[in-house]
Amino acid sequence: MAHQPPLASPPRARRDTPWVWVAVWLLVMLAGAFWVLRPAPAYVAPPGWAHMPETGPVLDVIAEGQDLIVAGRNGLFRVRDGDVGRIDVPGMAAAPVSYALARDASGRLWIGHETGVTVMAETAPRHLDRIDGTLLKEVRALEFDPQGRAWIGFNGGVGMIENAADFGAGGEARATLLRDDVRVLSALVDDQGGVWAGTTDGLWRFAPQNATWQAWNTGDGLPNRQVASMMQDRDGRVWIGTGFHQQGGTLVFEPDGAAWRIAFELPAERMAAPKTRSLFQDGHGNIWLGTETNGFSVLAADRQAATIVPGDKLPDVEVTSIGAMPGGGVWLGTLDGLVTLAPEAVSNGLRPER
Repeated sequence: MAHQPPLASPPRARRDTPWVWVAVWLLVMLAGAFWVLRPAPAYVAPPGWAHMPETGPVLDVIAEGQDLIVAGRNGLFRVRDGDVGRIDVPGMAAAPVSYALARDASGRLWIGHETGVTVMAETAPRHLDRIDGTLLKEVRALEFDPQGRAWIGFNGGVGMIENAADFGAGGEARATLLRDDVRVLSALVDDQGGVWAGTTDGLWRFAPQNATWQAWNTGDGLPNRQVASMMQDRDGRVWIGTGFHQQGGTLVFEPDGAAWRIAFELPAERMAAPKTRSLFQDGHGNIWLGTETNGFSVLAADRQAATIVPGDKLPDVEVTSIGAMPGGGVWLGTLDGLVTLAPEAVSNGLRPER
């Protein structure tokens, strides 16, 4: 019988067909999307800290009795005993971005927001949306001087309301535009009556006594041309926080006759990050510096870094506002809500030893 060759096996299916590679690609894309879109781990506040994400990104805070009024990107809120409630202001656009809060000599609340200034008057809110025909856009700074004048810093200039008390009570505003060529980020009225304006392009100080301006920029010693924060300490020195993201520095100014000069720049190792976004001096004289990219630091009276709290200890790395809580403690405004520190938490490792 003749030998028969074995039957040929059927050809095996190819494993490198286009469909296989499409499936692999889809799996990789799905895994990447899951990683990117996975829920962020919930923030766990340390003992004595409280986190209120309901406020949304915080831009300014002011005390009202035992309550806190919080302004931010999601509008205006009241915090009472840890509960957060929205404040709706008649005549204002629904939940406008609110940047700045201040109180006049009569205790009225002033709000700087996207489209102007609003005063919570006794009968009905008072609104101002322009000065000398210039629209008040992004009002990020509100300050009052000893004469009761309101100083307004906005995206477009610096303005002043001469009769702030009368305007708040229902009268017509007597307002003047002093500059129309700057975008203001921060402001301060010092104990000499001078008005400081931190802008996206340098620092200015106006002396109302003789209507003169003094200016500083990077060529005059500023670490960065953007001036994000300022504060006057108990010794009369003015602290200036400058920067953009990971660039910047903090300066301290002191009077030099009728003018002012840079006294010193804070060493970088005493700060949590280069750009100082907020400044506060507590009741013990310690200076708190909130940064844009990595939490905050606390300096003792001798300006040594007593405590540095990195951003991973907070719900968000940027600390936009710092201040004293009614009854003790400290608030921290972040871009992921308000954080409050009870008095016992502040004294436990955060306030420098004395």
